[in-house]
Amino acid sequence: MLDEWTAVQISHSTVESIVKRVGKAQAQADKEMVEELEESASLPEGKKTDFLFAEADGVLVRVTKKKKHIEVCHGIMYEGWDKNGKRVSLRNPKYIMTTQPAEGFWQEFQASAAHHYSLENTQVVGNSDGGTGYGAEKFQEAFSQSNQPVLVQLDAYHIGQAINRTFGWKKNKYKDLMKKAIKNRDLCAFTLAMDTFESTLEDEKKIEKVNEFRKYIVGHWDRIFDWRDKVENAPEDARGLGAM
Repeated sequence: MLDEWTAVQISHSTVESIVKRVGKAQAQADKEMVEELEESASLPEGKKTDFLFAEADGVLVRVTKKKKHIEVCHGIMYEGWDKNGKRVSLRNPKYIMTTQPAEGFWQEFQASAAHHYSLENTQVVGNSDGGTGYGAEKFQEAFSQSNQPVLVQLDAYHIGQAINRTFGWKKNKYKDLMKKAIKNRDLCAFTLAMDTFESTLEDEKKIEKVNEFRKYIVGHWDRIFDWRDKVENAPEDARGLGAM
Protein backbone atom coordinates (compact mmCIF):
# COMPACT_ATOMS: atom_id res chain seq x y z
CA MET A 1 0.00 0.00 0.00
CA LEU A 2 2.84 2.37 0.81
CA ASP A 3 4.46 1.60 -2.54
CA GLU A 4 1.26 2.25 -4.48
CA TRP A 5 -0.14 5.20 -2.56
CA THR A 6 3.00 7.12 -1.52
CA ALA A 7 6.54 7.85 -2.57
CA VAL A 8 7.78 5.87 0.44
CA GLN A 9 9.42 2.49 -0.09
CA ILE A 10 9.84 0.21 2.90
CA SER A 11 10.62 -3.50 3.33
CA HIS A 12 8.49 -5.94 5.29
CA SER A 13 11.35 -6.48 7.75
CA THR A 14 11.45 -2.73 8.47
CA VAL A 15 7.70 -2.73 9.06
CA GLU A 16 8.14 -5.62 11.49
CA SER A 17 10.94 -3.75 13.30
CA ILE A 18 8.77 -0.61 13.66
CA VAL A 19 5.81 -2.61 14.94
CA LYS A 20 8.00 -4.27 17.55
CA ARG A 21 9.48 -0.94 18.69
CA VAL A 22 6.06 0.66 19.00
CA GLY A 23 4.70 -2.41 20.77
CA LYS A 24 7.58 -2.41 23.24
CA ALA A 25 7.05 1.29 24.03
CA GLN A 26 3.30 0.78 24.49
CA ALA A 27 3.87 -2.26 26.69
CA GLN A 28 6.21 -0.24 28.90
CA ALA A 29 3.69 2.60 29.18
CA ASP A 30 0.94 0.12 30.12
CA LYS A 31 3.20 -1.51 32.72
CA GLU A 32 4.00 1.86 34.29
CA MET A 33 0.30 2.75 34.40
CA VAL A 34 -0.50 -0.48 36.29
CA GLU A 35 2.42 0.04 38.71
CA GLU A 36 1.38 3.66 39.33
CA LEU A 37 -2.13 2.53 40.28
CA GLU A 38 -0.80 -0.20 42.60
CA GLU A 39 1.56 2.20 44.40
CA SER A 40 -0.86 5.12 44.64
CA ALA A 41 -2.48 5.82 48.01
CA SER A 42 -5.70 6.93 46.28
CA LEU A 43 -7.34 6.68 42.89
CA PRO A 44 -6.77 9.55 40.43
CA GLU A 45 -9.61 12.00 39.90
CA GLY A 46 -11.09 11.07 36.55
CA LYS A 47 -14.05 11.91 34.38
CA LYS A 48 -17.52 11.18 35.79
CA THR A 49 -20.05 9.49 33.54
CA ASP A 50 -23.46 7.93 34.18
CA PHE A 51 -22.74 4.88 32.02
CA LEU A 52 -19.58 3.12 30.89
CA PHE A 53 -19.63 0.21 28.47
CA ALA A 54 -16.84 -2.37 28.35
CA GLU A 55 -16.26 -5.30 26.03
CA ALA A 56 -13.45 -7.84 25.90
CA ASP A 57 -12.43 -10.84 23.86
CA GLY A 58 -9.42 -12.79 22.69
CA VAL A 59 -8.37 -12.70 19.04
CA LEU A 60 -6.15 -15.40 17.55
CA VAL A 61 -3.61 -13.98 15.11
CA ARG A 62 -1.62 -16.20 12.78
CA VAL A 63 2.16 -15.80 12.87
CA THR A 64 4.73 -16.66 10.21
CA LYS A 65 5.38 -20.17 11.54
CA LYS A 66 3.01 -22.76 10.12
CA LYS A 67 -0.03 -23.59 12.27
CA LYS A 68 1.13 -21.17 14.97
CA HIS A 69 -1.05 -18.49 16.51
CA ILE A 70 -0.80 -15.94 19.28
CA GLU A 71 -3.73 -14.61 21.28
CA VAL A 72 -4.25 -10.88 21.41
CA CYS A 73 -6.32 -9.84 24.43
CA HIS A 74 -8.53 -7.00 23.24
CA GLY A 75 -10.67 -4.67 25.33
CA ILE A 76 -12.68 -1.56 24.60
CA MET A 77 -14.38 1.02 26.85
CA TYR A 78 -16.78 3.70 25.62
CA GLU A 79 -19.33 6.13 27.03
CA GLY A 80 -22.17 5.60 24.56
CA TRP A 81 -22.92 6.34 20.93
CA ASP A 82 -22.91 9.33 18.59
CA LYS A 83 -25.08 9.40 15.49
CA ASN A 84 -24.27 11.27 12.29
CA GLY A 85 -27.12 10.64 9.87
CA LYS A 86 -27.35 6.86 9.58
CA ARG A 87 -23.81 6.31 10.78
CA VAL A 88 -23.19 5.44 14.42
CA SER A 89 -19.84 5.71 16.19
CA LEU A 90 -18.69 4.92 19.71
CA ARG A 91 -18.38 7.88 22.06
CA ASN A 92 -14.83 8.35 23.40
CA PRO A 93 -13.63 4.77 22.81
CA LYS A 94 -10.49 3.60 24.59
CA TYR A 95 -8.70 0.39 23.62
CA ILE A 96 -6.44 -2.06 25.39
CA MET A 97 -4.60 -4.67 23.34
CA THR A 98 -1.81 -6.94 24.51
CA THR A 99 -0.24 -10.32 23.82
CA GLN A 100 0.44 -10.73 27.54
CA PRO A 101 -1.56 -13.38 29.48
CA ALA A 102 -5.16 -12.53 30.38
CA GLU A 103 -4.25 -11.64 33.98
CA GLY A 104 -1.97 -8.83 32.80
CA PHE A 105 -4.60 -7.69 30.31
CA TRP A 106 -7.22 -7.23 33.02
CA GLN A 107 -4.74 -5.33 35.20
CA GLU A 108 -4.18 -2.95 32.29
CA PHE A 109 -7.92 -2.70 31.68
CA GLN A 110 -8.55 -1.82 35.33
CA ALA A 111 -5.69 0.67 35.42
CA SER A 112 -6.89 2.36 32.23
CA ALA A 113 -10.43 2.68 33.61
CA ALA A 114 -9.16 4.11 36.90
CA HIS A 115 -6.83 6.49 35.06
CA HIS A 116 -9.58 7.97 32.90
CA TYR A 117 -12.71 7.74 35.06
CA SER A 118 -14.11 8.17 38.56
CA LEU A 119 -16.59 5.31 38.51
CA GLU A 120 -18.06 5.39 42.01
CA ASN A 121 -21.53 6.35 40.74
CA THR A 122 -21.23 4.92 37.24
CA GLN A 123 -23.33 2.06 35.91
CA VAL A 124 -20.83 -0.22 34.18
CA VAL A 125 -22.18 -2.61 31.56
CA GLY A 126 -19.97 -5.37 30.19
CA ASN A 127 -20.23 -7.71 27.21
CA SER A 128 -18.26 -10.83 26.26
CA ASP A 129 -18.65 -14.33 24.84
CA GLY A 130 -18.03 -15.91 28.25
CA GLY A 131 -14.87 -17.68 27.11
CA THR A 132 -12.04 -18.64 29.44
CA GLY A 133 -10.47 -15.50 30.86
CA TYR A 134 -13.38 -13.26 29.86
CA GLY A 135 -16.04 -14.22 32.40
CA ALA A 136 -18.32 -11.85 34.31
CA GLU A 137 -16.08 -11.98 37.38
CA LYS A 138 -13.23 -10.37 35.41
CA PHE A 139 -15.37 -7.34 34.59
CA GLN A 140 -16.56 -7.11 38.19
CA GLU A 141 -12.96 -7.06 39.45
CA ALA A 142 -11.79 -4.57 36.83
CA PHE A 143 -14.59 -2.12 37.61
CA SER A 144 -14.91 -2.80 41.33
CA GLN A 145 -14.62 0.91 42.19
CA SER A 146 -18.24 1.34 41.02
CA ASN A 147 -20.78 1.26 43.84
CA GLN A 148 -23.36 -0.23 41.48
CA PRO A 149 -23.51 -3.90 40.40
CA VAL A 150 -21.55 -4.44 37.19
CA LEU A 151 -23.93 -5.88 34.59
CA VAL A 152 -22.22 -8.33 32.23
CA GLN A 153 -24.28 -9.76 29.40
CA LEU A 154 -23.48 -12.62 27.06
CA ASP A 155 -22.69 -11.33 23.60
CA ALA A 156 -25.73 -11.65 21.31
CA TYR A 157 -23.61 -12.38 18.23
CA HIS A 158 -22.01 -15.39 19.91
CA ILE A 159 -25.41 -16.69 21.03
CA GLY A 160 -26.66 -16.49 17.45
CA GLN A 161 -23.47 -18.09 16.15
CA ALA A 162 -23.82 -20.99 18.61
CA ILE A 163 -27.46 -21.54 17.57
CA ASN A 164 -26.54 -21.62 13.87
CA ARG A 165 -23.67 -24.03 14.45
CA THR A 166 -25.95 -26.38 16.38
CA PHE A 167 -29.18 -26.20 14.35
CA GLY A 168 -27.83 -25.23 10.95
CA TRP A 169 -27.91 -21.93 9.11
CA LYS A 170 -31.27 -22.51 7.47
CA LYS A 171 -34.57 -21.78 9.18
CA ASN A 172 -36.21 -24.71 10.98
CA LYS A 173 -38.77 -25.24 13.73
CA TYR A 174 -36.27 -26.30 16.41
CA LYS A 175 -34.21 -23.22 15.79
CA ASP A 176 -37.30 -21.01 16.10
CA LEU A 177 -38.30 -22.72 19.36
CA MET A 178 -34.78 -22.20 20.71
CA LYS A 179 -34.68 -18.52 19.84
CA LYS A 180 -38.13 -17.97 21.36
CA ALA A 181 -37.18 -19.77 24.61
CA ILE A 182 -33.98 -17.73 24.97
CA LYS A 183 -35.73 -14.46 24.14
CA ASN A 184 -38.49 -15.17 26.70
CA ARG A 185 -35.95 -16.35 29.30
CA ASP A 186 -37.92 -19.62 29.59
CA LEU A 187 -35.53 -22.32 30.80
CA CYS A 188 -38.24 -25.03 30.79
CA ALA A 189 -39.09 -24.31 27.14
CA PHE A 190 -35.37 -24.29 26.33
CA THR A 191 -34.85 -27.69 27.96
CA LEU A 192 -37.90 -29.16 26.20
CA ALA A 193 -36.76 -27.89 22.80
CA MET A 194 -33.26 -29.26 23.36
CA ASP A 195 -34.52 -32.68 24.46
CA THR A 196 -36.91 -32.88 21.52
CA PHE A 197 -34.25 -31.92 18.99
CA GLU A 198 -31.70 -34.30 20.48
CA SER A 199 -34.20 -37.18 20.22
CA THR A 200 -34.23 -36.74 16.42
CA LEU A 201 -30.46 -37.23 16.14
CA GLU A 202 -28.51 -40.44 15.65
CA ASP A 203 -25.06 -39.10 14.77
CA GLU A 204 -22.85 -39.05 17.87
CA LYS A 205 -20.93 -35.97 16.72
CA LYS A 206 -24.17 -34.01 16.27
CA ILE A 207 -25.38 -35.12 19.70
CA GLU A 208 -22.06 -34.00 21.20
CA LYS A 209 -22.45 -30.62 19.49
CA VAL A 210 -25.97 -30.27 20.96
CA ASN A 211 -24.69 -31.04 24.45
CA GLU A 212 -21.90 -28.47 24.08
CA PHE A 213 -24.45 -25.87 23.04
CA ARG A 214 -26.74 -26.77 25.98
CA LYS A 215 -23.83 -26.47 28.41
CA TYR A 216 -22.84 -23.09 26.95
CA ILE A 217 -26.33 -21.57 27.19
CA VAL A 218 -27.30 -23.03 30.58
CA GLY A 219 -23.89 -22.16 32.02
CA HIS A 220 -24.42 -18.52 31.08
CA TRP A 221 -28.20 -18.38 31.53
CA ASP A 222 -28.04 -15.55 34.08
CA ARG A 223 -26.04 -13.47 31.62
CA ILE A 224 -28.51 -13.72 28.75
CA PHE A 225 -30.30 -10.38 28.93
CA ASP A 226 -30.47 -6.97 27.31
CA TRP A 227 -28.83 -4.42 29.58
CA ARG A 228 -31.52 -1.85 28.68
CA ASP A 229 -34.08 -4.00 30.52
CA LYS A 230 -31.92 -4.07 33.66
CA VAL A 231 -31.31 -0.39 34.31
CA GLU A 232 -33.47 2.56 35.23
CA ASN A 233 -33.32 5.68 33.06
CA ALA A 234 -31.40 4.14 30.18
CA PRO A 235 -30.15 6.81 27.76
CA GLU A 236 -32.52 7.71 24.91
CA ASP A 237 -29.89 6.67 22.37
CA ALA A 238 -29.16 3.35 24.14
CA ARG A 239 -28.18 0.54 21.80
CA GLY A 240 -27.40 -3.14 22.11
CA LEU A 241 -23.79 -4.10 22.76
CA GLY A 242 -21.40 -5.97 20.48
CA ALA A 243 -18.96 -3.37 19.14
CA MET A 244 -16.16 -5.91 19.53
